[in-house]
Amino acid sequence: MACNAYTYQIRTGVLQGTKRDVISGAPLAEVEPTSRVLETVVKGELAGQKRELVAAAVKAIFNSAPAARPVPPTGAFVEPGRDRARRRQICMTADSPILGYKARPLTGIWATAPYLHNGSVPTLYDLLLPEKLRPSEFYVGSRRFDPEKVGYVTAKAPDNPFKFVTHSTPDEAVPGNGNEGHDYDNASLKEPERWALIEYLKSL
Repeated sequence: MACNAYTYQIRTGVLQGTKRDVISGAPLAEVEPTSRVLETVVKGELAGQKRELVAAAVKAIFNSAPAARPVPPTGAFVEPGRDRARRRQICMTADSPILGYKARPLTGIWATAPYLHNGSVPTLYDLLLPEKLRPSEFYVGSRRFDPEKVGYVTAKAPDNPFKFVTHSTPDEAVPGNGNEGHDYDNASLKEPERWALIEYLKSL
């Protein structure tokens, strides 16, 4: 989400020329990062110009076409479109407070299977595997706990009838079901280290 906020841009529309700090700062150009437009609107609201700036922002966002491939004068922002690798490279190398991330506490993580936002990884053990080694299909529905891998039992059974499929081919994820991402340098973990980490996570 932070990367999206950092790389996405829109045309400012009727907000063009509005000062970034409402009463000071450089005026908004024709094309700006979405986060900068949002920042200006929020500052305007806090400065007591809620009605005018919010109305202008709504009009700008819903009545303005997305910028094609803008490159602002600073060169800091580049519209990478749907190129995930390019966007990731930008966000992993840029120095910006927008890209800061505060992880939630891991307390009780042993009880929150399946993992990732779409439930595409059945156990903590699978989550700590390299992306390509995570299961591409497993059965869901059971509430029987797997204390070894930490998650629900995923074998096919009467109480586990639905097969969750993450990829239609090894290189093509089912839309919405992909299990990539959140690679914690997993490939460098030795198997004993992976199991030791699982035991630690059980204790939280």
